[in-house]
Amino acid sequence: MFVNTTTTRTVPEADVALYIKVCELFDLFANATRNGRSKKLPGHLSRISEIIAECHTIATAISMLLPELKVRHGMFVGIECVDSRHSCTTCAHSWNVAPGGTIIDAYPVGVISGGPIMMVSTGTYKPFGSGLYFECPLEMSNLPMYKIWNRAALIADVVLYAQNISK
Repeated sequence: MFVNTTTTRTVPEADVALYIKVCELFDLFANATRNGRSKKLPGHLSRISEIIAECHTIATAISMLLPELKVRHGMFVGIECVDSRHSCTTCAHSWNVAPGGTIIDAYPVGVISGGPIMMVSTGTYKPFGSGLYFECPLEMSNLPMYKIWNRAALIADVVLYAQNISK
């Protein structure tokens, strides 16, 4: 993992430790579900292959597994440039926030490579980190939260199962 040392001074050590835990949860989930393994999971866990990953479900699952990481729903800001004119655009998004205020985004918008990222929430680089995230619970009221919660609970169950068999 590459770490931007310019910003690490602004991130509390406890938040970094939580980020590492999230990365470990991702590894457990991937090991339990890749290459057709999800169909071999016991009972209801095999339904995991039917779930389409999206930020709302993943952030909710993370907060179920690591309650100290609070799930936040809102908007992510992007910049468009058309004919040399810049404008802001937003999309609905969910992420987690560590106790020290650091954003841990397990399903970042517009990122193909996947995996969690950690965004600074203080200092010079805040506008380029957590400044791109805006809590907006009313915007999320149109989401099917019951379905999101059920899918998140299934993801959490798969991770807990993977933790138990890896011991």
